[in-house]
Amino acid sequence: MLRFLLTLSLAFLPFALPISARAAAACPAEAPVVDRLEWWDFSRVTRSDFFLLSRGPKGIFETPAAAHLEWDQQLTIRFDHKLPPDSAGLEYTIDRFEIAVGRGYGAFRFSADFTDDCNAPGRSMFPGQAIKLKPVKVPPGYFGFPRGLEMVHVRIWGHL
Repeated sequence: MLRFLLTLSLAFLPFALPISARAAAACPAEAPVVDRLEWWDFSRVTRSDFFLLSRGPKGIFETPAAAHLEWDQQLTIRFDHKLPPDSAGLEYTIDRFEIAVGRGYGAFRFSADFTDDCNAPGRSMFPGQAIKLKPVKVPPGYFGFPRGLEMVHVRIWGHL
């Protein structure tokens, strides 16, 4: 009887922990699963689409979830999770997203921490769902001049 009560109480332990303790285990890893450097021409519409990665016991692998970034006088960021018809899948969770445009004076950075500083589990999307962030205004470059060809650094922390 004592073993049964102990097993039963251990089964409910994760639900008794505060959200921050549960979310700490899901906090973003030190290294992002996506770390891309790209050249973007901000003088015209620019788009970047790529699949999101995840880590598993055998290393990093590509998932059916994707990121879509587009510049058209503002930065549009969208994530979606599409699977072929008649297939099942796990949700993809995005913990953190960062983008840096340019370097030095006139550089611009934007980040979205979906874990709320490790106090929440991140933002999940199941197959067929999408996440779209509010458009981001990128300020002009050096001394207020329009941006041209610049280095863009995209980093994403996430997992299946």
